[in-house]
Amino acid sequence: MLKIFLAEDEYVVREGIKNNINWAEEGFSFVGEAGDGETALPMIMDLKPDILITDIKMPFMDGFELSRLAIKKLPGIKILILTGYGEFEYAREAIKIGAADYILKPVSSSQLLLAIKQVAERIEREREEKQLLLYYEQEMRENQKLERFKFFDLLLQGSNASAAELLEKAEKLGLDLIAHCYCVLSFHISFKEDFSSDLLAICALSQKAEEAFKEVNEVCFFEKSADWWIFIIKAQSEQMLRKCAEDCIEKLKRIMESGCYEYFGGFGNPVFRLCDIWKSYHDSGKACARRHFPGTNKFVFYGDIECEDFDVKAAHPFERSYVMNFLNNGIEDEIEPFVENYFNPEVFEGLKSVLFRQYVLTEVYLCTFGFLQKCGMEKLFEDEGISLGEASKHIYSLEDAICEIKKLLLAGIKGREKSEKGKCSDIVKKAKEYIENHFDEDISLNLAAASVNLSPSYFSALFSQEAGCTFIEYLTDVRMQKAAQLLSDTDMKIVDIGFEIGYRDSHYFASIFKKTFGCTPKEYRVGKRRE
Repeated sequence: MLKIFLAEDEYVVREGIKNNINWAEEGFSFVGEAGDGETALPMIMDLKPDILITDIKMPFMDGFELSRLAIKKLPGIKILILTGYGEFEYAREAIKIGAADYILKPVSSSQLLLAIKQVAERIEREREEKQLLLYYEQEMRENQKLERFKFFDLLLQGSNASAAELLEKAEKLGLDLIAHCYCVLSFHISFKEDFSSDLLAICALSQKAEEAFKEVNEVCFFEKSADWWIFIIKAQSEQMLRKCAEDCIEKLKRIMESGCYEYFGGFGNPVFRLCDIWKSYHDSGKACARRHFPGTNKFVFYGDIECEDFDVKAAHPFERSYVMNFLNNGIEDEIEPFVENYFNPEVFEGLKSVLFRQYVLTEVYLCTFGFLQKCGMEKLFEDEGISLGEASKHIYSLEDAICEIKKLLLAGIKGREKSEKGKCSDIVKKAKEYIENHFDEDISLNLAAASVNLSPSYFSALFSQEAGCTFIEYLTDVRMQKAAQLLSDTDMKIVDIGFEIGYRDSHYFASIFKKTFGCTPKEYRVGKRRE
C-alpha cells in the first residue's frame, strides 16, 4: 500500500481527513499526522511516506518549506497541497516546488480521495517506468558484454570493415582504439589436470586482471576463455608501445603471484593500422606457441624469437611429454609454429631417416589416440579415417610425414575442443539448474556466474553461446512461465505471485509480465478462467 502522511494545523480538518476515508479499503496506509511542519519533518524522514498532504499556512514551518525539505530528502515523495487560499501566487509556488496537485479548502472526502488516487496512479507509472529502465539497463549491460566479446573476436580474426567503421563500433562499446600503433599479447594459463577445481581460482585471477587494467587507457583486456586472455596494447609510438607492454608484463606478474599456475605470454609485432591488429594477434599466437617447450612463467616478443636462445636439440630424441603438453594446451593456430620448431629436420636430424620417421609417426599417433581416449573422443580417429596403418604410408617423404603429424595433432585438438564443449554444455546446464532452483531469490548475472565458478564476462558469453539467449532473458522466461502457471492454477494474489517468483516490486512484476505476454497478470488470469 502507498503510505499517506498529513500535515495540517487545524485539528478538526486533520481529524476529518484521517477518519472520513477508509484508507485500507481504498488501498492506502495512513501512517502519520502532525499539526505543524517542524514536527512533521522528522516523522516524515522516519516513516518515508509516498504522498504528503500538507496545508500551506502552519506555525513554525509552513507547507512550502516542509515540502521543499521533504522533496530534498525523499526525492520520490509526492506533495498534495491543501489550502484555503486560492490566489494564483500560491498555486504557482506549489508548482515551482514540485507539488503533484493543489486543492482548495473546503474539500470533500471524495474529492480528496480522487486527487490522491490520481497522484497514486502517477507514482505507479513512475515506478513501473523506473523498474523497466532498471531491467533494460541490466539487459543492456549483459548485451554490451556480448557485443564487446564479438567485436574483439571480429577484430582479432580480421574484418573487411574500414577503420572508421571499426572505430565507430568501438566507441559505441566505450572503447578508445585511436592510436599510432598497436600490438597484441596472448596470455595463457596452464590448468592442472582437474580442470573444474582450478576454474574458480583462475576466474578470480581474471577478475583481478579486469580490475587492474580497467583504468589503463593503453590496454584493452579481453577474456577469450577462462585460461586465455588477450590484451590489445596501443600507443603513440613504437617506443611507448614497448614501454606499455613492459608495464603490462609487470602487472600480470603481480596478479599471477597469487596463484600457483604456470603462464606464458606472447607479444605480436607492432602494427600501424587498426585493420591490421589481426596480424599482430597471429604473431602473438606464434610467439605463444613457445609455451609448449621448456620454460614457463615468461613473456616472448615475436620479433625477438630469432634472437632467443632456444635449443630445440635439447628436446630430442623424441619426447612424448612435449606432444602431450601441446595436445593438452595447444590451439589449432599453434600447430604450424609448434611443428616447425619441434619437428625441424635441420636440428632433428633423425627425421631424415625413414625408419626414424616411422618411429616418430607411431609415437605421435599413440600419443594422440591415448589423449583422445582420455577425452572420450577416440571415435574421432575412426570418423576421420585415421589409423596407424594409414599414418605409416606417409613415412617415405619427409614433407608427407610432417603433414601427417600436423593432421594427427589437429585431430587431437578437435577432440579436446569437442570434449570441452561438452563440459561447457554441462556448465550451462548447471547454471540453468541454479536459475531454476533460485529464480525466486534476488539473483544476478554475477551470482549465477559464481555458482559455476566463472567470471561474469566469460559466463555471459558462454551462456549466450550455449543457451541461445542471454542470462537475463532466460531468468525472465523461467520467472514468467512460473507466474503464468500460478495465475492459471491458483488463487494467489497477484502481488504475492510477483514476490513468489523473485520480484520484490509488484509494479515491476506487472510491467515485465505485460512485456512478455502482451497483457496484465489480471487480464491473463481472467482469460485463462474463461478457457
